[in-house]
This record gives sequence, C-alpha cells and structure tokens, in this order.
Amino acid sequence: MTDKLEYNVSRDESHRIHTLFEAKSLYRLKFALGIPELNCALSIRSKPPQKLLEHTLAEIKPSALPSRIILLKQIHSRIIHKISNRDDIERFNGIEGDALITDLPDVGLCVSVADCAPIILADKVNKAIALIHAGWRGIEAGIVEHCTEILFHYGAKPREIFAYIGPTIGKKDYEVDSKFLELFPDSTQKINDKFFFDIPTEIKRRLAMSGIVNVYIFPYSTKDSMWLHSYRRDGIRAGRNLIVIWKNRTGSCL
Repeated sequence: MTDKLEYNVSRDESHRIHTLFEAKSLYRLKFALGIPELNCALSIRSKPPQKLLEHTLAEIKPSALPSRIILLKQIHSRIIHKISNRDDIERFNGIEGDALITDLPDVGLCVSVADCAPIILADKVNKAIALIHAGWRGIEAGIVEHCTEILFHYGAKPREIFAYIGPTIGKKDYEVDSKFLELFPDSTQKINDKFFFDIPTEIKRRLAMSGIVNVYIFPYSTKDSMWLHSYRRDGIRAGRNLIVIWKNRTGSCL
C-alpha cells in the first residue's frame, strides 16, 4: 500500500477538523484541530495555558481523549521537553517551552496556535511523536532542527519520520517587514514593495535539510478561514486553535 494523506474537513459536528494519514498500513496518526465555536480565550493573556485547554475540551467526551494532556507555556523559543516517564507529566505541564516529545502511550501533547504553525512529527518505526509550536522566532532559533535531532536520538531515521504542518497563516496573508529577507531569504517574497513570509515553506525547507521528506501541509490559511482562529485577523480578541496528538494504548497513534 502506498503512503497516503486523507483530509476529512467537516464544518458540522462541533466544527472539528479531522485529519488522518496512513503510511503503508503500519502507522496511523489521527488528531483533532480546533473547535472554533468554543473560543478558548479572549486573549492568550487572560488565562493560564492549562485553563485554556480545560475550557476548550470541556464538551468533548472523556473517552475520546488520552488520560493526561500536557500543554506548555509557549514563549516562541527553541525549548523542547522530552516526556520519558509519568512523573514528567506533572513536572512539565504549564512550564515554558515550545515543543514536546514522547514515546509513551496515552499521553496527549498539546499546543495552542492562532497563526503560528503546529508541527507534528511521528516516527512510524519507533513510535515516538513530537509536537512543535513554531512562530517565526522559534523557527529562526532552530526549534525545528533541534526537535528532529532529539527524535533521531530515539533511533528514528529521517525517511521513517512523517511530518504534518497544521493550520497556520498563509503567505498571502502574512505581511512582514524587510528584515525577513535577511532572516528567511528562501521563504520571503517581495511583492509591490511589500514583504510576505511563507511559514510552511520555511518549515518544509528546514525539515528537508534534516532529511525529512514525508511532509504534508494543511491546505487553509488561518487568517483566511473564519472557522479557524487568527490573531492577524481578530487581534487581541482572537481565540486559539488547539492541537492534541497522542499514542493510544495499543501503540499506534491517535
């Protein structure tokens, strides 16, 4: 069976977006992206990260979720936390950082985004998973490369890692200043004296430099999609899209 990527985008049933990709029937990763009618915050400053998660997940059946979910205090850094045992769950929940990695089952990794990119990395052989919050500052700091290096320490090989770049702002919606031409020359374009940064293209380029070529990209811009939250569109009142991934108890990923 060839690798495949399926989109099943539904604006019904709580406006959840379900995405499934399957690699040669050996590995499955399924995750829910955002619940727009549950505005998880008037602003990211109004509640601590864990309260955002609790508020947004309140109406989801507990049986549909892992028993524990970890959400960091995101600071646009290259800080990554590796969840190696159950004690790490309490230790890392709510602390500063922008990526999580684990090979433990039934432990949900979560990030919140409103234009930045969530990046899912999954090793189909060793079953390690990673979730990254990647804005331009984190990308510049090298969080993508740093995270792949840690996955390699699990024994993962580049061509065994599948990457998914989730809902983020599209290039045509992300006007930036001229310094981005120096920071990201391969992913910044000048159009009519304006500059536009392409986050997915830059992430894909950096993943390719690490040897990861199985990369899939969510096809909609957060700013251009009213059913997704966007800080560029809604400003301080913007909600957040939550991304949760986990391995189920059988060892596959959900």
